Amino acid sequence: MSSGIRFDRVSVAYGGTTVLDSLDQSVGPGEVMALLRPSGSGRTTAPRAVAGFVRPAARRVFIGDRDVTGLPPHRRGIGMVVQQCALFPHLRVEDNVAFGLKAQKAPKGQIRGRVAHAREMTGMAAYARRYPRERRWPAQAARVTAPLQGVVSIRSGRRGEEVTVHHECCVGERLRIPHGVVAEGQVEEVDKDIAGWIDLWAEDGVMEFPFAPEGRPGRLEGREAIAAYMRPYPDHIDLHDFPDLRIHQTTDPETIVVEMRGVGRLLETDKPYEMTYIAVVAVRDGRIISYRDYWNPLAVLEPGTDFTGSSR
Repeated sequence: MSSGIRFDRVSVAYGGTTVLDSLDQSVGPGEVMALLRPSGSGRTTAPRAVAGFVRPAARRVFIGDRDVTGLPPHRRGIGMVVQQCALFPHLRVEDNVAFGLKAQKAPKGQIRGRVAHAREMTGMAAYARRYPRERRWPAQAARVTAPLQGVVSIRSGRRGEEVTVHHECCVGERLRIPHGVVAEGQVEEVDKDIAGWIDLWAEDGVMEFPFAPEGRPGRLEGREAIAAYMRPYPDHIDLHDFPDLRIHQTTDPETIVVEMRGVGRLLETDKPYEMTYIAVVAVRDGRIISYRDYWNPLAVLEPGTDFTGSSR
């Protein structure tokens, strides 16, 4: 099958309401397409039309040189990662990833190889025996990717963009988008995987704390300095989740403004931890080059929050 997908002036309507109007767009091999549009403008409907979950009211959808407009979803070779992760919580990551291949009755030898390849593509190589709750989004992406031979339609698990990715460029390419880098960083922090979080940084990345109180660092230069600062973090703060996340575009496509709230537990006192952050994040070539963190300086007065060993 030839590569790429094409919307040939596709329109989709629900009842009498047109939600996608004459979309004329192509996505080439290895290309990432983000649809940054208001709610109700067809942002979710476009990938659903590729996957076959909705039927265009007008014109056609092509995958490679095939007109797939009339094909049912199971004959398109498409995977779609939905906003709510549809994983089996009782199965380990490798078994979740293998599920689609087993349903297709793929040979056992082929299943092993394609499961390993899918996990490698989505950053899940070291998580085969763990359960998906620990890395939900990448686990689902790996499960969707393993049975495919064409393109992948993705709905980001965070509030944000729709992304359509050609399978051969790998789902991990989403991390080149600033939104994806921030979302993956949150996963690493909740997983206590500080090494994985540091790996998202450029070698010469800079982290700044404009509101840092006296005695705490205001600027960290280089990945090693940032790593040294963050390594003690899991020994002091058990971060559980980032339940609120808002991402704002700027005029620079590589820079975003992030509003988020982290919740968890202080290990020293066993008290709840909650912090609201506003950060300006710049990403280049899939790596963080600048992270300006405007956190609440009064929060570090709480016993157990100072994981840097700084004097106050």
